[in-house]
Amino acid sequence: MMHAKNLDNILGLSLGYALFRDDPSVRFERCLPKMKKMNDFRRGEPCSGNIDISLANPSPPTQSYQASIARRQLSFDTMFVSPLSKSSSIKTILYTAWFCPYAQRAEIALNLASITYQRVESLSFAPGSNYNQYVKIDELLEANPKGLVPVIVQSHPEGHKNSPKTIVCDSIDCLKAIYANPIHDEPLYQDIVHWNKNLCSKLYSILLAQDPVKSEAEFHAMCCELDRFASHLSISEDGIVSFYNNGKDPGIVDVAVYPFIFRLFVIHHYKGFTYQGPGAKTVQQWQRRMEDLPAVRKTLDNIPRDELIRVYAPYAEGTAKSSVADSVRRGNHAHDV
Repeated sequence: MMHAKNLDNILGLSLGYALFRDDPSVRFERCLPKMKKMNDFRRGEPCSGNIDISLANPSPPTQSYQASIARRQLSFDTMFVSPLSKSSSIKTILYTAWFCPYAQRAEIALNLASITYQRVESLSFAPGSNYNQYVKIDELLEANPKGLVPVIVQSHPEGHKNSPKTIVCDSIDCLKAIYANPIHDEPLYQDIVHWNKNLCSKLYSILLAQDPVKSEAEFHAMCCELDRFASHLSISEDGIVSFYNNGKDPGIVDVAVYPFIFRLFVIHHYKGFTYQGPGAKTVQQWQRRMEDLPAVRKTLDNIPRDELIRVYAPYAEGTAKSSVADSVRRGNHAHDV
């Protein structure tokens, strides 16, 4: 049987050629057949097509090699997010929704990066729907047929020669495109994946759980992650809390996590839970420092807290009709959408 490590070496060149022969920004989907073939070999399943290569005494994969596979997969994923231009000649549009924490991520990052953009509210609520039926503008659906925010679109002015659009969907991809340094920031991208899954997604699983015991268990898990997050922050002799990983400036992880920590008051309103773990004071100081940033305050100006509470009512009642709610009810998570 073909060994995964050797197969990586053999297919790597053809995969890279398929990726970049036409356009360095070509998307991952073109390589799916080759990736499927690679994955079939890794799982020991029959592979479609003919690859007749025999190897003598292949060495078994080590745990460190399996870890390197995961790291390379993450680097591989980040390659397909085109970095955003900061040129003033490029038009940037952010399709957003004021109540969405994922969209707030993108908006904070754009503000911190000093990228001039046009902010377009793309989701509203149908009259009489009690915040439980979205109306999506056509421009959003054209840019992202799923109708999810955020979406960032960059384009040259009309009439410009060779003016393809850069369209970035998904909040994490938006962060990658704005920060645009996958090699240097790879460990931070891994951290984002962790916090997105284990901390941020808990907002929805806590609210949607109609069983009080399950809701409390989900909140306890979130508190454990908040304590872990606090361990990545430090407090100076002057009593000033750092940003993530003792950073002096806000980074990509701070931006990814903040909108969900900001919404802890929504959990308290509907479930009565309050984060009081060992890291609570540090996290609260970090939150206040984030909210002192003009880039963050600008987004908060668009978020009326009382109305935000009403927006989450369908989640707390278990009746929400969003993609996130459907995912959680199926036993998946918000980050799986």
